[in-house]
This record gives sequence, structure tokens and C-alpha cells, in this order.
Amino acid sequence: MSNRTQITELELRDLLSRHRIPSFDFETFLGKKYKSTKIAIAVSGGGFRSMLLSAGVLSAYDLRTPNATDNLGGLLQATSYIGGISGGSWLVMSNFIGDFQPIYKVKDDNKGWSLDKQLLEGIPSFDPGTFQNNIVIDPPLETTPVMQVTDASNEPKIEKDFKGNFISGFLGWFGIKTNSVKGDKPQNSEDEVQELSKSKGNSTNIEAYFVTLIKSLFSKNNTTTKGVKVVKNISLKEIFSYYKELQIEVRDKRKAGFHISLTDYWGRALARRIFSSTARTPGATLSAGTLLPSFQKWQQPFPIICSVERSPHTTESSKDSHLFEFTPYEFGSWDSYLNAFIPIKYLGSSLNAGYSIHKTENENISICISGFDSVSFVTGTSSSLFNHVFVYLYKFLIDMKSDATVALEAILKVFGLSAQYKDLNNPRVHPDYALYSPNPFYGLKSRTSKGMRLTESTDIYLVDGGDDGQNIPLHPFLRRSREVDLILSFDMTADKDNYPNGTTIQATVERYHNNNSQILLPYFTLTESVDLNNFTKSYNSTKVVKSVLPYFPTPDVVIANGLNQRPIFLGCDLRNDYPNLNLNSNISLSVVSADHYLSSTNDDFLPPLIVHTSNAPYTYQSNTSTFQLSYEFDEVNKMIDNGYNLATFMNSTYYNVCINCAILKREFDRIELNLNQNYLGANFSIPSVCRTCFREFCWHR
Repeated sequence: MSNRTQITELELRDLLSRHRIPSFDFETFLGKKYKSTKIAIAVSGGGFRSMLLSAGVLSAYDLRTPNATDNLGGLLQATSYIGGISGGSWLVMSNFIGDFQPIYKVKDDNKGWSLDKQLLEGIPSFDPGTFQNNIVIDPPLETTPVMQVTDASNEPKIEKDFKGNFISGFLGWFGIKTNSVKGDKPQNSEDEVQELSKSKGNSTNIEAYFVTLIKSLFSKNNTTTKGVKVVKNISLKEIFSYYKELQIEVRDKRKAGFHISLTDYWGRALARRIFSSTARTPGATLSAGTLLPSFQKWQQPFPIICSVERSPHTTESSKDSHLFEFTPYEFGSWDSYLNAFIPIKYLGSSLNAGYSIHKTENENISICISGFDSVSFVTGTSSSLFNHVFVYLYKFLIDMKSDATVALEAILKVFGLSAQYKDLNNPRVHPDYALYSPNPFYGLKSRTSKGMRLTESTDIYLVDGGDDGQNIPLHPFLRRSREVDLILSFDMTADKDNYPNGTTIQATVERYHNNNSQILLPYFTLTESVDLNNFTKSYNSTKVVKSVLPYFPTPDVVIANGLNQRPIFLGCDLRNDYPNLNLNSNISLSVVSADHYLSSTNDDFLPPLIVHTSNAPYTYQSNTSTFQLSYEFDEVNKMIDNGYNLATFMNSTYYNVCINCAILKREFDRIELNLNQNYLGANFSIPSVCRTCFREFCWHR
């Protein structure tokens, strides 16, 4: 990062010169800074909606975008980190593996994105919002049906019309039309389905049809229709040819002796749509991406994408979930139950306590595996929400015991899906989880039961980065070692009507403001002075421990004050905008220091200011469904334009200056707290326009 920092400091100087803070000598100020300024961009989940809106954000901040320097162009070049979850990770990884090409080129390049084609061939876009509030989709597997509707008496039931719509719709994705849930013949206009029509619902004939079809599709003589645009009545052969290609692309991993999960196929489907043509090969890895010219020259922000580790059959809230991250160099978790990382190029190696178990004749040399860190697989891991959709549907339909589910079983078994979900010791029967096996952290010592569960398991199961409700990747940038001063946070989630309303971020608040946390929470300290006779002295001063995450407005406050319609600055007041943490017996300064959290002897760390911006219809109704799986060219442009306007607050020149004030805010704070020796005894005053910006955009509880 030191080489990247040299570039970001120069770009920051240029940005400040283009949008000067009135009556402020920024050149002299930058020369006396306490430390280099580090900025991070955090992109939420939300499928293609998040990817496209956030692409507009990057376009607005990229000085290579035509006319962008009139606003905030150059901010991207001054940014140190970029992080994404789920749909946000699609943009982060596309940007990384695409060699940091400007968005305006990627979207128009016929070798770039392919968003006009269905992300999953044969499966149309859909929006589960019409029934999601009435369906429980994540109960304990042993106790409750996977998908159920509850009536007033809380007795589970599945309504007939719901059941019929679901099964006919799901079969419709594969080109089959049904007249009822059970008994009536499936129909389709394609000649090849006529035999299926003759079966009149006979399960044996349906099964035989699909077995024959699948065998024929995987024969050597079949042609494929790579990239075909899905239209009504697309043939089953065309659809299955697409999935045949995914199967071929994944099978080398199986042949190498690794278990396969649905994420492997999902990742390959993503690669075809969001990566440039040169980066779509199955062999493209994160570690190899470090050799790209833009990365070698430190021209792009350092990419981080997030996931959640979760054991099948367990449910954990955001308070105690296990957060993992991927970078081009490492994979692991900062959380105290593990607090360990592995070089990502060695993922797939069999390790015990950090050492390879495959020895050579030379006792000082062991053998490790490379190539497991597939960019598509890792990207699919962070966005494995879609795996859950498939598996929930599958288990839901299997429970219905209809003849048509035999057809579904034949389809989904191609991708490793099985009805035997309760055998935790067999990783092959949990295809909805991204499987990282062997576990690179196996055999490491852990002081906690949670850590021991992980380090004693031979496999790691990872799920969507927003699976625990934390759908905005703030946690990678709250670490002291990354020294982030400003997080530009973008909430593209779908809290209400596919727009955010402040609900999603509450999961992160619950985690970081939890005084009874079983995970060691990062924090910072401030010295509180005692006011004696109206004269402030440091006499009898005490240190106060505070959370690194500021207060966030609740959804009610967000809606009442329109805070999701404009940017807000969070954490402006270090003393009052951050809650105190009461360290219990599980958290002490000595333990925290040992675990590389904030040490009691290092009081110079300040948490980053957060500029939080929510998706809103600035110039386009951008509340598309997370499950919209394709976008026409015109839609792509309108979504990106809306993201551009969202990031610049409708191209406001005043906002440009306020962002510069936000960038310098923590430096202002270090002067106030006497941390910057260059200003001791100096009569420094925050520029008046910055004080105005802070009054307008800072939110206080």
C-alpha cells in the first residue's frame, strides 16, 4: 500500500486544487498532515442493481470519464481501497480483473459486460418481493418446512395457488408449461418436448425424458449456443447446452479431487456476464490478477470482497457471525475467534497448523496447491444468495411430492443438488454453501469454542457476504492497521420497494455496539477532560473507550427526515457520535493488544468518517429487483447515470467542496486533539465553508 499511497497523495492534491476550499491554504496544510490520507469505497449488495449504480459512482469519481473533473473526477484515483459484498463484489472484481478499465469503455465494449443476456440461461428475471414478507426462508432445517406461509394462528400451511404458481413458474424457467401442480400434462411448443407431453404426468416417463435429454446434451456431437439471448419458448436443448458448458468449465476442479458446490457453477455463469472476454477463462485467479499492468503500477484501489462463514444447520446473527474477506493476496478473518490469514494463492492446500502436510524428501520443503483461488468462484462466494434461492425452491418442491418434481430433481441433480441435506460430515450434500475444502486454518490453536469449531473442521462453508444482514462492507475498513480516514459508503439494498431505508445498516450497528459481544470489538480511546470551575483542564482526565462505528439513524428517522434522499456524514463528532463500550471480562486492553486490536499505548488511532449515500431516483427509477438477471443497453446507461448523479449529489459544485472537507475531517480532528505536533500552540481554525458543510450534512443522534 505504500506505493499506492504515493499515487493517492498526488491525486488528492489535484482534487483539492480543482475544488478549492475558500480561504484555505491546502498546499501548506497537506505539507503538515499527521499522516497520509486513506479513502475507501464500500459498495453494498443488491445484484445487478448495485453493480450498475456503483459503476456510476466509479464513473463519477474517475478522472478518465469525459467531463468528470468538473465534479469529483479524480476521487477514484485518490482512493486506497474498494470493497464489495454480493452484487457489489461483482463490480469490485470486474474492475480488478478487467485491469481497471474506465466504466464508460467497459459498458460500451462488445468484449466487456454481457448484461443483455440472462445471467442464468432459461431463467427469467423475477421479484420475490410480492410474497417475501409472508414466507420464512431460513428456519432451522430440522424443525420447519423450508418455505411456508403462516396464518393467523401461526400454523404452517402452503396455499394451493401459491404452490401451483411456484411449480409452474419454476418449470417454466426450463421451457416447460404445466396446467396444474399434479396430474396434467406439461406442454411446450418445441418438438423435442412432445414426448414429455405424451406422458400425461407419469413420473416414470418424465424422469426418463430428462435422463435421455441430459445424456444427449452431454454427448460429444452436441453443439452449444454460447451467449444466446433468452426469449420465450427457448428450446430445452439450447438452455441445457449453456449449462453443459458450465459443467465442462467446472469439471477439472472435480477431476483434481476437490468437492464441487453450486457456487462453482454460479461463479462461471457470473464470469460470462460481468468479466471482460479475456478474463472469463476458468483459470483466471485472484493471485494472478496481481500481475495485471494497472495493479503492478498501483493505479487501482486495493480490492476487498467479503463473505460470511457459517456451519450448515446453524443460524447466527450479525452480533456473532464470522466475517471473512478476500484480497488479491490473502484470505481470512480479522475476528478474534480466528484472527488469521493465508496467502490466497495457497488456497486448496492441505495444511495443519499452517504447514503443508505433503512433505518432500527435504524436510524443509513441502508441497502446496495453487489455482484454487478462481476469480469466478470467489466472486460467486460473496454473492451466493442465488444458491439459496435454488436450494430453497428445490427443497420446497421436493416436499410437495408431485410428479413434476421428478423433472426438477433430474434438472438440479446435474448441479450436485441432493435431498440429503442433513449429513454435515459430507460436504457434497451442502451445495448451497461455497465449499472451501480443505480448510486452510485446520489445526490452528484457538482460545474460543467458536474458533475451535472452525479450526477443528476439515471444511469451511462460506455464504453470501450479506447473509448475516450486514450488506454494506464497512468492517474491512474499520481495522486500525488499514488507517482509513474516510469511507464512502453506498447503500444499494432493497429494504422497501427495492430502495434502502436504513434497515440494512442496523445489523452492523448491532454488532459493533454490543457490550456483551463474544467477539473482541475494535475500538478507539479518547481522553475526557474534567471541567473545574468552568475551566477545562487535563487534570484528572480519564480515557474513554468507544466503538469504531458511529451511531446510524434508525429507519424511522431516515424516512421522517429524508436521509435516504441525500448524503449524510456520520461520525463527525468523535465525542458524541460514537457510543462508549463497557469492556466486560471477555474484553480487556491486554487481550485486545495481543490480538492486534487497538493497543492501550497507541492512542493516535481515529475511526474513519463515513459519508453514507443511499440509492434514490435522482434521474431514473433505479429500484430494480435484485433478481433482475438481465439489462438492456438503455437500462444499463440509465442506471449508471443515476449512480453518477447519486455520487455527485446531482453534480453539485458545493457538494464537491464538502467532500473535500470530509476528506480532511480527521486531520482537522487530530489538530483539535493535539495529536499533530505541527500545530501545537497554533491558532488553527477549520475553514468556515467546511463548518457549514458539516452543519448541513453531519447527522447527530
